[in-house]
Amino acid sequence: FIIEPDKKILGVRCESGKYLSGLNARHGLGIEITEEIVQRARLLNPNLRFERLDAEVEELDGTFDYILVENVQDMTDPLIALKNMKCNCEPHTRIVICSYNHLWKPIFDLAESFGIKMPRLEPNWLSENDLSGLLHLAGYEKLKTLNSVLLPKKIPIISWFANRVLAPLPFFNLFCLVRVIIARPVLLRDICKPATVSVII
Repeated sequence: FIIEPDKKILGVRCESGKYLSGLNARHGLGIEITEEIVQRARLLNPNLRFERLDAEVEELDGTFDYILVENVQDMTDPLIALKNMKCNCEPHTRIVICSYNHLWKPIFDLAESFGIKMPRLEPNWLSENDLSGLLHLAGYEKLKTLNSVLLPKKIPIISWFANRVLAPLPFFNLFCLVRVIIARPVLLRDICKPATVSVII
């Protein structure tokens, strides 16, 4: 498992809570930037908690075993968001970042132009090196990268072979649509504590 069951999980930019709901969390909290999305997530997942909060400008109380960042490409300033999340980390916490492979951008653009894919606001197409650099600047250590979904369209037998057999292999995994980066926090001590000054006379 990338994320173990029965853990405290924070979902950042969780949209409708689809992925968070499938993780069997002991305590699951999802945050989104608009009240409309939060209300929809609450209706779909009454067993989970959802709050309106923008991780790029606000800090959240509490710590978690896993922090799942589902739509990092939609963030305006992911570096600030990652820094703010440090206050929600323990030494054992793992950050799980899901992003799209930037090599798929021309395919997405073409699909949108033909009406095959629903248009979205232009995302931040961040490469693995971009995300690794942001994690380092924010005070995290990247542990591993996992690639999946070589063929997103469901075609009997062919999709299974492409996504289960070819996708994990060298060379083929460079072209996978979904990229998952797992990282851990470093230098946590005192990071969220206010600075104090002692005056000795």
